[in-house]
Amino acid sequence: MAAFGTAACGKGGTPAAAPTAVTSLGPSAAPSSAAPAPSPSPKAEKGFITAGGYGPYVIGLALAKADAGKLVTKKQSTAGCPGWVAGFGSGEYADVAVIFYNGELLWFSTDGKSHQTAAGAQVGAKLAEVKAMYAGAKELPGPNGEKALSVDSGKNTLFFRFSKAGVLTGIEAGDAETLEFRYTEGEGC
Repeated sequence: MAAFGTAACGKGGTPAAAPTAVTSLGPSAAPSSAAPAPSPSPKAEKGFITAGGYGPYVIGLALAKADAGKLVTKKQSTAGCPGWVAGFGSGEYADVAVIFYNGELLWFSTDGKSHQTAAGAQVGAKLAEVKAMYAGAKELPGPNGEKALSVDSGKNTLFFRFSKAGVLTGIEAGDAETLEFRYTEGEGC
């Protein structure tokens, strides 16, 4: 089952904040320490979440192209947030929330345990494990004791959200400024 918030925009209609995706999946394997090293390129890698995308969901993907390829399901937008369209991926990406701004994929997120980064980070990992995988990650404190790690790659980032207990609860990827602003400011429509 999946639930999804409405599309969101920041101050002045800029792409500062967007919806929070909530999904649930069945269990999967724990992160592997033998996983390949993360790619320094922001390009999407098939099979792994990167700062630049995941499978067919490459940051900057045109919504029209995604629609033509039937890549987005459960699309929604709101009049109060012009330019924003949110939905979910299709097929094996059905639990990945995809957020478009002005017709281009700006970011995506998942809390599904079946998805991972090239370094092996996946939902359920401990904060210390992900820090070890991404030694240069920027740590951000949350408003209620949560933490996040941001691993920039060009203008994009891999963004990891952790519970107060230090357990990875979600992976996001896309525009670094937008994802960090959403986390630190918590703004949206």
